[in-house]
Amino acid sequence: MLTIVTRCYNRPLAFKRCLRSIERQTSENFEHVLIIDEIGRGIRWANKQIAEVGSETSGHYIYILDDDDFLLNENFVSDFTSLINKKLITPQLVIVKGWILEKEVPVRWERPPKRGQIGAPNFIVRRDLFKKFSKYWGVSRAGDWNFIRNVMNVIPVDDFFWWDKFVFYADPSVGKSEKLKNELRNEIEMKHLERQKK
Repeated sequence: MLTIVTRCYNRPLAFKRCLRSIERQTSENFEHVLIIDEIGRGIRWANKQIAEVGSETSGHYIYILDDDDFLLNENFVSDFTSLINKKLITPQLVIVKGWILEKEVPVRWERPPKRGQIGAPNFIVRRDLFKKFSKYWGVSRAGDWNFIRNVMNVIPVDDFFWWDKFVFYADPSVGKSEKLKNELRNEIEMKHLERQKK
């Protein structure tokens, strides 16, 4: 059903948490594809790899979850599969909620979204649509926004589904000192556990 794509660069602790959240999935109806940058080629290179990944995947849908993101729920793949199987027509695009830098995104379901108010893990895209619009990833910055803006400007509203579900958390500790990283990680883990209890 789903291909999860993860871009990785020199963030082993963040990647470990991302990987753990994927490995905990209760459904195996997915594949996990890694794009590894071992020498620091930068965001433009990473975006170009995303643009090319559509032809290398076998999932019916593609979902980008970078190494500094993690899934909030071990039933994500299972819930997504159930959602798609219940619909008579499979949507080309599914928009989900998440947390980026302690901020809920997207806050409002806008079409198209504003830059800075949506990230790659906010959308799950049918593979044929992903391949058709993949060239829009290949920019130096905000490839995710450039991609989704172009997609949402073209496809009819009936072809996408607003799934009112919190799916991911983006880790704000990247680029901070080791001490602050550890403090932020502990804080995030505690908040994540509190959300799970609710």
